[in-house]
Formats: sequence, structure tokens, C-alpha cells
Amino acid sequence: MLTPAEIKKGKYHNYKIYFLWTIALALAVYFFFFVFKNANRQSQGFATYYTASKLLSEGVDVSQFYDNDWFSIKVKNMYLMFMKSITLILQQLHFCFYRFRI
Repeated sequence: MLTPAEIKKGKYHNYKIYFLWTIALALAVYFFFFVFKNANRQSQGFATYYTASKLLSEGVDVSQFYDNDWFSIKVKNMYLMFMKSITLILQQLHFCFYRFRI
């Protein structure tokens, strides 16, 4: 085990710490850049997963999921089918969204 005096004498140890802090800072900058860049990107995350699981339970061939045009039509149809129920759920939350808007 090194004593504090030996640590102060060893400049090599200090360079390792500075190097690690530099890497941590670079990763933090990259993380925030990635978050701000992709924060407004639209995605169909839940709708896609729900549609895939629904089609899988109906026995549809899984290889058709990779046909983007066919699958996007299925996602839109599934979303339109549940539009009224989604509207009823979100209607209850609109006051919360209005009150806490940024």
C-alpha cells in the first residue's frame, strides 16, 4: 500500500488520474450531445413493440416484420384502431401537461 508521501512523489499516478478524468469528461460531453441531438427525434417505440407482439400472437410470419413498408402500414392501422382509447387516457392527463410545461 502506498503512503500519501509516495503518491505525491509519483507523478505517474497523477497523470493516470488526469487521463481518467479527461475520458470521463469526454464521455459526458458525448452523452449530452447525443441526448440533445436525439431528444426531438420521433419514434414509434411502444407502438412498434405492441404491433409486433400482436402480430406474433396472431401467427403472422416473423420474416414479414422486416419489410418496412408492410410493417409501417400495420403499425399505423394498429394505432388508428386504438386512437379513441388513447385519446381518453391522455385527456385525463392534459391538465398535468399544461401545468408542468417547460
